[in-house]
Amino acid sequence: MNDFESFPIVGEAAFELLKNSGLRGFSCDRREYPTHVSMSSVWLFLFDTHVLKVTSEMHDLKDWDEVGSIVVDVVPLTDDLPQMIELSCNWGDIASIE
Repeated sequence: MNDFESFPIVGEAAFELLKNSGLRGFSCDRREYPTHVSMSSVWLFLFDTHVLKVTSEMHDLKDWDEVGSIVVDVVPLTDDLPQMIELSCNWGDIASIE
Protein backbone atom coordinates (compact mmCIF):
# COMPACT_ATOMS: atom_id res chain seq x y z
CA MET A 1 0.00 0.00 0.00
CA ASN A 2 1.31 3.49 -0.85
CA ASP A 3 1.82 6.11 1.80
CA PHE A 4 0.14 9.39 0.92
CA GLU A 5 1.41 12.81 1.78
CA SER A 6 -1.11 15.16 3.34
CA PHE A 7 -1.14 18.85 2.52
CA PRO A 8 -2.96 21.53 4.47
CA ILE A 9 -6.16 23.02 3.07
CA VAL A 10 -5.49 26.69 2.51
CA GLY A 11 -8.06 29.04 1.04
CA GLU A 12 -11.26 27.39 2.24
CA ALA A 13 -12.67 30.82 3.01
CA ALA A 14 -12.32 31.70 -0.67
CA PHE A 15 -14.79 28.96 -1.60
CA GLU A 16 -17.28 30.36 0.92
CA LEU A 17 -16.89 33.77 -0.75
CA LEU A 18 -17.64 32.15 -4.12
CA LYS A 19 -20.70 30.34 -2.77
CA ASN A 20 -22.06 33.42 -1.00
CA SER A 21 -21.36 35.97 -3.72
CA GLY A 22 -21.72 34.08 -6.99
CA LEU A 23 -19.57 34.16 -10.08
CA ARG A 24 -19.67 37.23 -12.33
CA GLY A 25 -16.96 36.17 -14.79
CA PHE A 26 -13.62 34.47 -15.30
CA SER A 27 -10.30 34.80 -17.08
CA CYS A 28 -7.34 32.51 -17.79
CA ASP A 29 -3.58 33.07 -18.08
CA ARG A 30 -1.58 30.94 -20.48
CA ARG A 31 2.05 29.88 -20.52
CA GLU A 32 3.58 29.14 -23.89
CA TYR A 33 6.39 26.61 -24.15
CA PRO A 34 8.23 25.43 -27.28
CA THR A 35 6.26 22.16 -27.32
CA HIS A 36 2.89 23.10 -25.80
CA VAL A 37 0.67 25.74 -24.23
CA SER A 38 -0.66 25.36 -20.70
CA MET A 39 -2.92 27.33 -18.40
CA SER A 40 -1.14 28.92 -15.44
CA SER A 41 -3.98 30.67 -13.57
CA VAL A 42 -7.74 30.98 -13.55
CA TRP A 43 -9.23 34.20 -12.21
CA LEU A 44 -12.78 34.11 -10.80
CA PHE A 45 -14.51 37.50 -10.55
CA LEU A 46 -17.24 37.52 -7.90
CA PHE A 47 -20.31 39.74 -7.70
CA ASP A 48 -19.10 41.26 -4.42
CA THR A 49 -15.92 42.58 -6.19
CA HIS A 50 -13.62 39.91 -4.71
CA VAL A 51 -11.33 38.13 -7.17
CA LEU A 52 -10.12 34.56 -6.64
CA LYS A 53 -6.87 33.47 -8.28
CA VAL A 54 -6.67 29.68 -8.76
CA THR A 55 -3.26 28.16 -9.51
CA SER A 56 -1.62 24.78 -9.08
CA GLU A 57 1.55 23.70 -7.33
CA MET A 58 3.39 20.44 -7.86
CA HIS A 59 4.94 18.62 -4.90
CA ASP A 60 7.71 16.10 -5.55
CA LEU A 61 7.46 12.82 -3.68
CA LYS A 62 9.89 9.92 -3.57
CA ASP A 63 10.58 7.72 -6.61
CA TRP A 64 9.70 10.37 -9.23
CA ASP A 65 6.10 10.64 -8.02
CA GLU A 66 4.47 14.01 -7.66
CA VAL A 67 1.17 15.37 -6.41
CA GLY A 68 -0.55 18.54 -7.53
CA SER A 69 -2.31 20.94 -5.20
CA ILE A 70 -4.78 23.66 -6.07
CA VAL A 71 -4.05 27.05 -4.50
CA VAL A 72 -6.82 29.64 -4.16
CA ASP A 73 -5.95 33.20 -3.18
CA VAL A 74 -8.19 36.24 -2.74
CA VAL A 75 -6.57 39.09 -4.65
CA PRO A 76 -7.51 42.77 -4.92
CA LEU A 77 -9.50 44.02 -7.91
CA THR A 78 -6.95 46.07 -9.85
CA ASP A 79 -6.51 47.33 -13.40
CA ASP A 80 -3.71 44.86 -14.18
CA LEU A 81 -5.89 41.73 -13.93
CA PRO A 82 -6.64 39.78 -17.12
CA GLN A 83 -9.75 40.82 -19.04
CA MET A 84 -12.87 39.17 -17.65
CA ILE A 85 -15.21 37.03 -19.73
CA GLU A 86 -18.67 37.77 -18.37
CA LEU A 87 -21.03 34.93 -17.43
CA SER A 88 -24.82 34.87 -17.37
CA CYS A 89 -26.52 36.03 -14.18
CA ASN A 90 -27.42 32.36 -13.44
CA TRP A 91 -23.89 31.98 -12.05
CA GLY A 92 -24.80 34.47 -9.32
CA ASP A 93 -26.63 31.77 -7.37
CA ILE A 94 -24.25 28.95 -6.40
CA ALA A 95 -25.95 26.62 -3.93
CA SER A 96 -23.03 24.24 -3.31
CA ILE A 97 -19.49 23.40 -4.35
CA GLU A 98 -18.59 19.73 -4.66
